[in-house]
Amino acid sequence: MKQLGAIVLSFLSVLAFGCNQSADHDAPETGKFAVVSDPHFYDTGLGTTGTAFESYLAGDRKLLRESNAILDSAIDSIIAAKPEFIIFPGDLTKDGAKTSHQGFAQHLKRLEENNIKAYVICGNHDVNNPHAMGFSGETKTKVDHVTPDGFKEIYADYGYEEALYTDPDSLSYVVEPTDGTWLIAMDSCRYDTNLEIGTPITGGKFKPETRAWILGIIEEGKSKGKNIIGMMHHGILEHFTGQSQISISSDYVVADWRAVTSEFSKAGMNVVFTGHYHGQDISASAINSIAMTDIETGSLVTYPCPYRIVTINDPDTLDITTKYVTDIDYDTNGLSFTDYAANYLETGLVQLAKAVLTAPPAHGGFGMPDNPESDAVAQMITSAFTAHYKGDEAPDMETLGIINGFMKSGDLVKTELGKILHTLWTDLNPMDNQPETPISMDQKVEPALEVLGRFKTGVFDKSATEIVAYDKESERIFVTNANDKTIDIIDVSAPDNPLGTDQISLAPYGKQANSCAVKNGILVVAVENTIPQENGSLVFFNTDGTHLRTVQAGAMPDMVTFTPDGNHVLSANEGEPNGAYDVDPEGSVTIVDISNGIDTATVFQAGFTQFNGQKDELIQKGVRIYGPGATAAMDLEPEYIAVSQDSKQAFITLQENNAVARLDIEAHTITDIHPLGYKNHMQSGNGLDGVKDGKISITNQPLLGMYQPDSIASVEIDGVTYLVTANEGDARDYEDDATPGGGFSEEIKLKNADLDPETFPNADVIKSSLGSFKVTTTGDLDNDGDLDGLFSFGARSFSIWKASEGTFDQVYDSADAFEQIIAGTSSDYFNVSNDDNALESRSAKKGPEPEALAAGFINGRWIAFVGLERQGGIMIYDISNPVAPLFLDYINGRDYTKDPASGDAGDLGPEGFLFVPGEKSHTGFPMLITASEVSGTVTLYKINIK
Repeated sequence: MKQLGAIVLSFLSVLAFGCNQSADHDAPETGKFAVVSDPHFYDTGLGTTGTAFESYLAGDRKLLRESNAILDSAIDSIIAAKPEFIIFPGDLTKDGAKTSHQGFAQHLKRLEENNIKAYVICGNHDVNNPHAMGFSGETKTKVDHVTPDGFKEIYADYGYEEALYTDPDSLSYVVEPTDGTWLIAMDSCRYDTNLEIGTPITGGKFKPETRAWILGIIEEGKSKGKNIIGMMHHGILEHFTGQSQISISSDYVVADWRAVTSEFSKAGMNVVFTGHYHGQDISASAINSIAMTDIETGSLVTYPCPYRIVTINDPDTLDITTKYVTDIDYDTNGLSFTDYAANYLETGLVQLAKAVLTAPPAHGGFGMPDNPESDAVAQMITSAFTAHYKGDEAPDMETLGIINGFMKSGDLVKTELGKILHTLWTDLNPMDNQPETPISMDQKVEPALEVLGRFKTGVFDKSATEIVAYDKESERIFVTNANDKTIDIIDVSAPDNPLGTDQISLAPYGKQANSCAVKNGILVVAVENTIPQENGSLVFFNTDGTHLRTVQAGAMPDMVTFTPDGNHVLSANEGEPNGAYDVDPEGSVTIVDISNGIDTATVFQAGFTQFNGQKDELIQKGVRIYGPGATAAMDLEPEYIAVSQDSKQAFITLQENNAVARLDIEAHTITDIHPLGYKNHMQSGNGLDGVKDGKISITNQPLLGMYQPDSIASVEIDGVTYLVTANEGDARDYEDDATPGGGFSEEIKLKNADLDPETFPNADVIKSSLGSFKVTTTGDLDNDGDLDGLFSFGARSFSIWKASEGTFDQVYDSADAFEQIIAGTSSDYFNVSNDDNALESRSAKKGPEPEALAAGFINGRWIAFVGLERQGGIMIYDISNPVAPLFLDYINGRDYTKDPASGDAGDLGPEGFLFVPGEKSHTGFPMLITASEVSGTVTLYKINIK
């Protein structure tokens, strides 16, 4: 994502142009207003010729010479539209020069003379800007900038004198521009230190005092029955997938945006007008009681020079249309203004794109050769950005075909370019320019997940609830209880009052249940042997708990599932070694053919012995085979199973081995082992917090994350099988007090490790900053006693993999999104563990630990639910577009204010998830059922995703 950041950086400054029409002076229309964003007005008296000014334009392709004429044309058109008022969400000037602000304010007087009230808020360019310059020939000279007090003075007539309230800690204020509607102008800019550091800060963040002030204003307005509209410069929602996760584009979304959105929405503000990114885009979030619409308006001095006309309907909706500046009083070289502006934008974008594409990776580029191919790609990037600036992106089939070809090419550069292009061409709902549905100012939304009921065992931290199964006909949930060595039966006929009714003792069959599943009235339980390294069992019951049959499985059956067609039962047999590591059974998959009934079922064992002779080859490919004295078959440890929708293939996570195996179910054979590779935590967007220091610091680190997924789910999209993985991570750490010197552990803290001096010349710095962070000793790649690579456990993410015949390719990873989301929503309890509330207790370990996973098809969309074992909570993503999933929400049923051991802290340690489609639910609607092993709870959620 580093390259995407570089491209975004290059292009964010390239903007376009505005609007037109003739004027008349009739009275304004009540309930109508206009929106003009990022006009970047430039006082041409500061200079418009010479090499210094041309250099200025080359690095920031705004139509500055034309800004006066563009603004004049826009104002003419707006006066003709007769709105009651107009709002300007920031970047009123190019670089905050005092004369530019004074010139812009003079233009606002024309609106006032036509009875149109104008309201402004500052942007990142406007206040305390040390880049305020004049230009003459080859030189540039600093000119007077505007201070916060100066801003309020210049724009006294445009918000501040009329304000009902002003914020003493920022330039925020509130007005009532039309009866019954409050407009809150919110200052999210960070200009206090601009002069000290010598550059304006692009990113936005509300001061805590300002955030509290805004919340108070919203609540007061709602108590008085007012509709609330917000205006701010920075986005309050993402405007393309992953915008806030990319190091540079993240500056265009306000810091802590998820928490800010949640607070403001729940208080009663559901619509905010923004600017900053220069895109013409409307983005909406309507889940988990958060209802927010972010209406971003493109820059007036960037093609296509848009502005908006908004009509307030009775009682509380907005109709929005887009207009454009199409004619200006300026020499446009014989071209229409629209063509003139488009050409200016395209020329600048192509040049910038080509520069980034051909720059070496060390300088943030792609390292492509300067040839016709990079010319063509530069043109594609230009088209994608232009489409995003216009809004309502709609790529044609040829463009989509090229993008898909890039993503499937196998070439790392082209794959990343394909993802960038796909993101820019993907338009998030709703429509951007003429929305078909009016936007509500007073939205009420059901939560994405609504708790139906919760069953409590009252047993803390003893794995009393781990894996769940559900049966519609009997209206029962079955859950493994390792504490009692039973299967517990829960009656959920009344979902709001789950009742434990019975237990199935597993004492006659082995040590304990590790997993269970139900289909067609049959319950199957994976039971571990009392001697775990010996073969376990699959035990079949009916849903009343009556024993039907027992068949032999491999050693330590860890997960059991039915195929979608119900003809087979599959068990992942982990085959873990004993504590002394002198007994290491082979991993395997048990296949039970029940197509002719349980009584005549046939059993097959699919092992890995055929790979023993390929051990060195597998290691070379990236499969981790490293146990002391182990063959490939002994070392490969099946963890979890996902079955293709056609029931022909199964995919088995080999967690410790950082790989996935593929099973041909009919042939009873493991056919392939696919290594998953490593996550580069030095790559932009792949940061993590690896230091327990009492503060949140998600940064890049010289680590390679081993994905090491636990749970895996299979989905089929457009006829292609994709696998979704929860990348928990796991280390081999065995010891046996009875056998001195026995056992094996691969974990080592960095402060205790020797690092290869050639690979890590800054070893002292790394060990000082990441001293307590654990990596694997198998990073000693040349067996000379020091670590040549720092391989960490897990990836703190979920991934999507495309499973084509013979190939297994990652198409998406959630990067550092999980930690970023937690930081924005639960900052006081960031990276806590599942049995305590200590801040950052997991940062130097495996972070939030994604473990539980379920995926379901809901209302035409594939939705993934990812449970965080340590932090708690459920990440919800729309994965219908597998290369660009859409984050929907983060739900946490945990109460951090309560002692985890009290029994009142909610769900702790989610271990097993089960998705139940609406047609297979006795409630008639889709459900998510979760089992949390630390709290000993089972929770039923109604899924409200529409």
